Amino acid sequence: MPKPEKLKKWRSQARRHAEQAESAAERAEAALRRIEELTGTRADSDSAADTRSPVYTSSRGRDDTPPAAEVP
Repeated sequence: MPKPEKLKKWRSQARRHAEQAESAAERAEAALRRIEELTGTRADSDSAADTRSPVYTSSRGRDDTPPAAEVP
């Protein structure tokens, strides 16, 4: 078992890291709200996934590279 001094140090570090993570999450949420206000759109993961092409593919007509599933 670690010494009590180490446990106390680790506990305070864990608490500090948790507070920093919570603060970063709040800043990220505020930034996302501000971006949504400026652009007038809402960031939905479902709508963004529909407009993106699958991984390892290019959009049709651009250079006509077939999707990875169609490559022999």
